[in-house]
Amino acid sequence: ESGSPLGRPWISALLDYKSKSILGFYIGFEPPSYLSVAHALYHAISSKSYVKELYPEVENDWLCCGKIAVLVCDRGKEFESFSLEDACDDLNISLQANPGKHPWYKGSVERYFQTVNQKLLKDQPGVVLGSSLSKIIDYDPTKHAVISLDALLSIFHIWVIDIYKCDKVS
Repeated sequence: ESGSPLGRPWISALLDYKSKSILGFYIGFEPPSYLSVAHALYHAISSKSYVKELYPEVENDWLCCGKIAVLVCDRGKEFESFSLEDACDDLNISLQANPGKHPWYKGSVERYFQTVNQKLLKDQPGVVLGSSLSKIIDYDPTKHAVISLDALLSIFHIWVIDIYKCDKVS
């Protein structure tokens, strides 16, 4: 509301393994935690009927909603909490953890975030550069970040629903 920078946003997303569809997401300014996972899970389960009202520029429908049978997670701290176990237990969702040191088990999620970085965020003002590139170029993303949270959410909804979902997924 004040126009002051809020910091670097984090994206938590739930991805369907078979279809590669984004079931739900959460964008927030706190580091990944049970809170961000819970918000993303709630969003994945909930109807997306709000989209046409809040983002009239979105052309397609987002029909992903409903109960998740199995939630497979990596070994990040945000997934290793009693709160997440309790929530999944209450929702009758089977919670499975990928084994450590087996990155090929989570290739779909890694590929999704690579796609977000390459196709959505790469050319945006305030993008965070890799550590090796930031040493070569004098670039401070906080000085170039000029997007409001509302604009980011609008852009992300358009990208998820009209671009990513409609694009050929590899």
